[in-house]
Amino acid sequence: MIAPHGGGIEAGTSELCMAIAGYTPFDVNTDPASAAVPGEPQRDYWMFEALANSAAQHVTSTHCDDPAALAVCAGNLYAAALHGFDDTAAKKIVIGGRDERLQRNLLAAFTKYGLTSPTTVVDRDVTVVLAGATDPINGDDPANIVNRTRTGAGAQLELSTVLRKAMFGDFSGAAKRRTTAGVPSTDSPYADHFWNGFVSAVREAIKNHELGLDSL
Repeated sequence: MIAPHGGGIEAGTSELCMAIAGYTPFDVNTDPASAAVPGEPQRDYWMFEALANSAAQHVTSTHCDDPAALAVCAGNLYAAALHGFDDTAAKKIVIGGRDERLQRNLLAAFTKYGLTSPTTVVDRDVTVVLAGATDPINGDDPANIVNRTRTGAGAQLELSTVLRKAMFGDFSGAAKRRTTAGVPSTDSPYADHFWNGFVSAVREAIKNHELGLDSL
């Protein structure tokens, strides 16, 4: 798992990256072993975290040349990247990348965990789509860090701002996000649904992908 624009750039992607990799989001100076989620495999992950949303630090995925990121991706058959895009109106997930089988497994898992529209509660609706060939955030460039794997392919997940906010009881800062991930609040009454559903879906899709399954 990777989050190339974590921290304050595309808020929420760091916490999701750690959770999907099998860790409870933890603070600096914490021993990762103590944050491991019981019963879940711990997977490789890499994040670039900035203190604020700075354009200068928003290195595009095709220009990411961090040695640690390259090592994580190049050492694995596939990778999944978490990104955020600016949409404060619609809860949306755009699935891209070059690994089409992993994309299909992700789409099936999001459907299974109730992260697709329509639902019985309108406020829980999420639009999940596969990125088109001309979509500017389709993540299919071979130079994209998520595709620089042993197979030359990975999956890119773009989450709208409003969806990421809905996953946290308090989205106002990194410390608050770590402690309120999946915790409902007045502002985010379905945080548990969105957080748990997304994390569980991506974990399951990755597991199925490793087993060679294809959700056609």
